[in-house]
Amino acid sequence: MVKSRRAPGEKVKMRHEIVETAISTIEAFYKLGEVLPCKQPHKETYNRRVIERQAERHQVNPDTIRKARQFAGPTLGYTRAECKNLCRLIRRLQHGQAVADPVFGKTHLIRLLSVPKSRRATMAGNAMQKAWSVADLEAEIARRFGSRRDGGRRRRIPKGLAACLVQLEGLCDQWWRWQQELERDLD
Repeated sequence: MVKSRRAPGEKVKMRHEIVETAISTIEAFYKLGEVLPCKQPHKETYNRRVIERQAERHQVNPDTIRKARQFAGPTLGYTRAECKNLCRLIRRLQHGQAVADPVFGKTHLIRLLSVPKSRRATMAGNAMQKAWSVADLEAEIARRFGSRRDGGRRRRIPKGLAACLVQLEGLCDQWWRWQQELERDLD
């Protein structure tokens, strides 16, 4: 296998471009969230397909619409000033890191929305400074706040013995894969 040689300045430039692309994506995501209508009580929007219409209008997935609206929500999400500070921090902390290190991006940000707002900035700073992958960030959130936070569905126990066994087998497979990875890391 032949490795290509690059000048040191070229690597910095590549990292710079990757970081700037991530920042642009976050800023565009925030702008999308700002133009969306505020969340209404369910009974007022029932059967009006607000999210679906916005998704069609902006040509994105309905889930992306929900997350963008949550991100740009000043109460539980980010204010414009907080978003600008976040982008400044990404630029300051991540430009000088190795090209192969993960860059804090939109997916990191979406995961951080599950963290209490008062603790979010510290966790974001750690994720940027230590170049955490999304999986690393998720693991740290689970470690600090538990695996279940303010959202998501509770695991549904299926009816019938056969369906329960299928679900249990899937869980066992997950644990087995975890154990294999841990053994590989220890070796």
